[in-house]
Amino acid sequence: MSNIWRMTIGDRIVSLRSGKGLTQAELGELCGWPDSRIGAYERNEVKKPKHASLIKLAEAFHMTYEEFMKGVDIV
Repeated sequence: MSNIWRMTIGDRIVSLRSGKGLTQAELGELCGWPDSRIGAYERNEVKKPKHASLIKLAEAFHMTYEEFMKGVDIV
């Protein structure tokens, strides 16, 4: 059995955003959202993110939904 570290969606967004050198405002612009919404996702305040929102985030990072969700623990 694999012992893979699982992360929250917020952790994943921070990791990808930082890796791309983007600010919350820049990522928000790519998604068509205010930076406060990106912050809410990063702080895990969005408890049940909509599938369409996750797809939009994945697209902003030029990833598929599956690539974006790899290693993310949805509870």
